[in-house]
Amino acid sequence: DGQILLEAGDAQKAGEHAYKAMFKAAKALVQMRYDDITDDPDEIVEEFRERYYDTELIYDPFAKGKFAHYFFAAHASAGQAFTKDSAHHTLEEAQLFIEAVHGCYNRMRMKGGAAAAEQN
Repeated sequence: DGQILLEAGDAQKAGEHAYKAMFKAAKALVQMRYDDITDDPDEIVEEFRERYYDTELIYDPFAKGKFAHYFFAAHASAGQAFTKDSAHHTLEEAQLFIEAVHGCYNRMRMKGGAAAAEQN
């Protein structure tokens, strides 16, 4: 959707859409370990950092914490105006961050399944 907005000439909405997608992905991951998380962006970033970045759970085997840095940078610049180039850049980073979140989720799920199998 963000790419469509960008192609339609609405860089601001495209960039905001990319940030919101990163935010939703981070919140979903945090909710796996903290059910009572609010919608406060600062709290979600703090909990994400503490539970996934500091513990290296979100780390990619090759890129390490690079993709989480995209989320932190997007949060730090939230509310700023987007240009066509900055929106495009944020859309690309959002895609990489969301893929990293999916990878983290799958690794956690596999470890959880392995731990459950060991208990049986």
